[in-house]
Amino acid sequence: MSVLVAFDGVLQTDLGAPLFDGILLTRSLLAGSRVVIASNTPLEEVEHFLRTENITGVSKVYGETPVLEALREERMQASVSMVFTAEPYTALTVAQQGVTICLINASNFVRPDWKPNRKSWEEIANANHFSRG
Repeated sequence: MSVLVAFDGVLQTDLGAPLFDGILLTRSLLAGSRVVIASNTPLEEVEHFLRTENITGVSKVYGETPVLEALREERMQASVSMVFTAEPYTALTVAQQGVTICLINASNFVRPDWKPNRKSWEEIANANHFSRG
């Protein structure tokens, strides 16, 4: 059995900052599972990130490959028991395929296009008359 972890939004933000809860989760999964990582980011950047964050033992890394495409490839070779993703559409599509999903929502990182009603800090501050001091 394999687990597939989405790199984008689970391990790293869109700006390249590490998401430490996702890193801890992935290290925990590596202790007892075959872990595959899929990313829209180029392979070299993902591999560099994994080395920098000392994430070792990953079975396969897909670079420049959407999660759903990596899932299809992995399911042709082995059983995938769970997918960890931060993208709601991907989670829905995976669940519809009968694969268990874990939707990650890092509290310090939510892409605005995933939550269109989200206000920026500036909008909140202006609406509530917070000072910037």
